[in-house]
Amino acid sequence: MASQVEQLSSSISEMVSGISSVTNQAQELAVAQEQSTSAANLAKNSADETKKFLT
Repeated sequence: MASQVEQLSSSISEMVSGISSVTNQAQELAVAQEQSTSAANLAKNSADETKKFLT
């Protein structure tokens, strides 16, 4: 019985580690997406300003 509890505990620890890793990756992806969106908005604003001068 003790062996089964140890195996269960080990499995749960592995699951927690995996979930933590996925959570960290999701947070990193969200930051990268936010930076990409910000850069795209800056590029759009710059293009809009350039169009004003050309028209």
